[in-house]
Amino acid sequence: MGDFILSKINRTSKKYSEDFKLRAVKLYLEGDKSYKTVALEVGMPSPTPLKDWVNRYREGRTFEDKRGKHTNHRFNGFHKTKFVSIEEERDYLKAQLAFLKKRYQNLNQGGKTPKESRFEIIEEMKDKYPITILVKIAEVSRSCFYKWRKSAENQQSNKNKEEAVKSHIHAIHSIRPYYGYPRITDRLREEGLIVNHKKVYRLMKELEIKSVIRKKRKYFGRDESNVYPNLLNRQFKTQMPKLLLGQILLLSR
Repeated sequence: MGDFILSKINRTSKKYSEDFKLRAVKLYLEGDKSYKTVALEVGMPSPTPLKDWVNRYREGRTFEDKRGKHTNHRFNGFHKTKFVSIEEERDYLKAQLAFLKKRYQNLNQGGKTPKESRFEIIEEMKDKYPITILVKIAEVSRSCFYKWRKSAENQQSNKNKEEAVKSHIHAIHSIRPYYGYPRITDRLREEGLIVNHKKVYRLMKELEIKSVIRKKRKYFGRDESNVYPNLLNRQFKTQMPKLLLGQILLLSR
């Protein structure tokens, strides 16, 4: 190893100095040892970081690890720096400034703007600025925006259909207040609205519609039946020459 002396670092630490990385890389390149052997010699728990450092060294890149580092610059993350004309640069900066004003109004507790809010801002500004510029400023892909837009249109369409079903449920309930959700479902299907009975039940709960329970009638007729005296008194044997028996059924409207 020669004059090369490396102090072992704490195995729980994952941060290494630039000097440590450079010396570890040179130790690997100048010798014939494996990544694992060199990592053990310098006190690294895993050879994976060493492989990355060697690749960076060979490609001429720095060892700086930018994970978790964020600047507070308000234009951070917007990669558009080359423009075809001054007018394009002017329009881009205008759109950027307008977007940031709306974005700061939708910050969450972590100081970030949810992707859903960014999509809504793009939808609001798309008539004034090109979508290609807005998606770059919002740091979202154009395909994701169009997917969100399609989903939002489907949600609005489903909402409109539910409103139509609700109006039909109101109309049926006003005419037949004693109908429950199964019979209302049947009536909706008769009108050409194919709706699941569970959905009808949910919409009726949202509308706070309940079927009216009819009281049971104790008797069918309003007038009491005429009761005639029992003249025969179950005496079927008689001295009369002829005994006639019959039954009278009274039908009332």
